[in-house]
Amino acid sequence: MVISQIMTRLDQEYDVFIQSQSYQLHKNSELPLKALFFSEALKSLKYPHSHVVPLGGGRYKFSSFNHFELNINLFDTPQFKNKTGFVHWLSSTLHKNIYEH
Repeated sequence: MVISQIMTRLDQEYDVFIQSQSYQLHKNSELPLKALFFSEALKSLKYPHSHVVPLGGGRYKFSSFNHFELNINLFDTPQFKNKTGFVHWLSSTLHKNIYEH
């Protein structure tokens, strides 16, 4: 999958996500909100059995059986409310760590 396809898909997923009940429950908690969206993004990109484990200090582990395992620090990422910046960062991260391997 090329990065432009990932960006398009995540851009659409972002619009759906901000209308969800999950977003409403976590909209005032930046790190859990980013982790939740990251997990939903993986599911929308054909990794439905992805899991997220909080490691503390803004770090999260995302895994999907034998496909991949990522340790990501969400503390130093663009703000979730900055849709363009966050979707671009997430797309680049996923492309580099999952699709290029």
